[in-house]
Amino acid sequence: MALSRRSSLMSGTFILVSGFIASSSIIRASAPPDAVRITAVANVTLRATPSSTAPAVAQLPLGTEVIESGPTGLDKTWVQVTLPDSRAGWVQSSFTRPLDPVWRWPVFDRIINERLGRKGDGFPAGVELVAFIERVAPEYTDKDGRARVELARLKALASAAAAIPFNQSKREPYASWLAARMDQVVYDEPGGRWMVRPELAWKTHSAHASTAIAGSSVKGMQHGHQT
Repeated sequence: MALSRRSSLMSGTFILVSGFIASSSIIRASAPPDAVRITAVANVTLRATPSSTAPAVAQLPLGTEVIESGPTGLDKTWVQVTLPDSRAGWVQSSFTRPLDPVWRWPVFDRIINERLGRKGDGFPAGVELVAFIERVAPEYTDKDGRARVELARLKALASAAAAIPFNQSKREPYASWLAARMDQVVYDEPGGRWMVRPELAWKTHSAHASTAIAGSSVKGMQHGHQT
């Protein structure tokens, strides 16, 4: 497989994610190679001091890129970082990953697989994962990478949709998210839950039929099962 080397809703969640997405290119252009980190869990709290009881400076969605501004190469529980808008603070280092500016996709793969492997994450975490995958997907330029990230997107989409509580689809934050994705999800009346549209799974399968994981794009999806 050719390795890609490109460097490239909640109502509140949409605003947060879009704000940090717009600044990611600034970080890649200005930070030293070993200074960029990326949040690897949903809704990371940036704190004023390295303490879990310190005041919050900001909430960072999954996949937020930050610049490490403290000493590097140390085994530390907390890491000092700076945001693109110059706000600074501390995050728990275990909630982040170092991000190589060239070999970015292995870190993306690791984060995506870790999040997809979790059980019991709620709707907000699912929304953040879908948004993260869609944001980094253009960086996968080889055919196997594109197939892999699209399959991950379907799984994350299925997980987020299934996390919508029964009979709550007309309430926020679910209503806005569903309205933006009605071409991708559908309500399963017998099962009493939202699921990925079967035709979307089959379309994805057809688009990546020549890849090794093509069959996985529809396995379990046509009946709304998470894979």
